[in-house]
Amino acid sequence: MSRLDIIRMDNILRNMASTSEKVLQLRQLLAERFGPPAILTEEVYPTGVPSMDEVGVPRAAVTEIVSSPVSSSGGMLLLYGLLHASAQKSERVVLVDGKGSFQPKGLPQSDLRRLLWTRCHSTKEALQVVDLAARDGNFPLIVLLLMLNPSSELKRIPSTAWHRL
Repeated sequence: MSRLDIIRMDNILRNMASTSEKVLQLRQLLAERFGPPAILTEEVYPTGVPSMDEVGVPRAAVTEIVSSPVSSSGGMLLLYGLLHASAQKSERVVLVDGKGSFQPKGLPQSDLRRLLWTRCHSTKEALQVVDLAARDGNFPLIVLLLMLNPSSELKRIPSTAWHRL
């Protein structure tokens, strides 16, 4: 190894240490704010939508729910049901909003207390946030809303992104 390679490795390790310190600080802040993560004992989330509850939305799995733009209110009702169910269990939720489609109006304040709502500007940014939240492991429910993202961006999502999640 040359001296230049050693200096580069030292810089990489220094950056990794500062990143892990930031992650530890973030975890500590979340624990202080929201308490310890809930232990998951059930296998599905109830949604409040009878036909969906027959099938269930599984925990610790990627579930794709698609609704047409015309019937987006049905998708929002399902989302509100998931948020309410997780709030009843005092679980943390990350909602990654790809383009400003989430409207919390009408939701009780108690359903929003343990919600981390992240608003993104692009599909790529939203996928990065979901990836970080999934790798963190402190959120039993992670919701990715891509309702208003342009189809040109959605078509460019590589299949490896879904496999990673």
